[in-house]
Amino acid sequence: MGSAVLTGGSLSLDPAFALANFGEKGTGIRALKTIERGSEIISESPFIRFTHPITPLSIRHAWDRLSDENKQRFLSFTSTIPDIDDRFVNIAETNAIPLCVPSSDESAFDEEHAAAREGVSGMFKTICRVNHSCEPNACWTWSARRQSLTLRAIRDIPASSEITASYIDDLTLARDGRQKMLFDNFGFMCCCSSCGNSAEEVRKSDQNLARYQELRLRIAEATDVLYKSPGRGGHVHTILGDVHDAMNILEDENRIEAKGELRMQIIFLYAHTGNRKATVKAAKMALRHFKATIGQEGVRKTELEEWIRHPDVKSVGCVTVYIDLKCYVLSASVSFAP
Repeated sequence: MGSAVLTGGSLSLDPAFALANFGEKGTGIRALKTIERGSEIISESPFIRFTHPITPLSIRHAWDRLSDENKQRFLSFTSTIPDIDDRFVNIAETNAIPLCVPSSDESAFDEEHAAAREGVSGMFKTICRVNHSCEPNACWTWSARRQSLTLRAIRDIPASSEITASYIDDLTLARDGRQKMLFDNFGFMCCCSSCGNSAEEVRKSDQNLARYQELRLRIAEATDVLYKSPGRGGHVHTILGDVHDAMNILEDENRIEAKGELRMQIIFLYAHTGNRKATVKAAKMALRHFKATIGQEGVRKTELEEWIRHPDVKSVGCVTVYIDLKCYVLSASVSFAP
């Protein structure tokens, strides 16, 4: 999602960041000062929207509604996807971001699900300049209520560092899997710190991620059995051990966003044991994670804060957390011990 190289290499947009030239990667965004984890970097509305599938005709309809300034802005973006000959369609497919992340507003929730089903995406003046990394330091979420996309820091970003996000949903794939997905969908081979490591480092990373996938499947199967048939899913503390092993792998591999699924499973497992204190602690940790990755607005759609305020509930209902294009749902009809 880089743009054409700007004259002078950098263009100031905000005291916190600027557009900058990153060589072969093209134009990206550089932090001008330290940006703390959870901070909102920028929030903006799309200057053009598309419904899918993107065709020359649908591009034409969107193009005719653009101002001359936005037409030039659209043409400033690169077109890098193999086998798409139409330049306008290629630009849109290369750079457009899906507008389908649920927010806290019920009417917006319905609207965004409708947008997701229809396949609506948009291009943004600044956020579409953010380059990809398999170890990103930022992520974006869409709010239908505000009609804007927010870029948020998911880890502390030092001054002068590039601000990056992930273009793909699952960063826990092995390097070759990530590279294929990026090339097929965006037309480039990733050269981030994770992909550009030595052959031995890549081998170790792939082994770690393969181990994580094994643990992830085992945890999901065990919790599913535990929910449907209490007492048949194995010892809860054994499952928690697998969860913590998986969490350590994600920490070692800098896969921050993927931790959300595990955070929710930890809540379920502690709730199943009837341990109020541990359940509330796990909910608080999950709350901090999701506030940093999807923001306060997205967190309100969850029941995490309710769990923290009222730890004496007699049963755990359905806990739902929306993040990026994924929906994590854990259901548990579990009674706390009196």
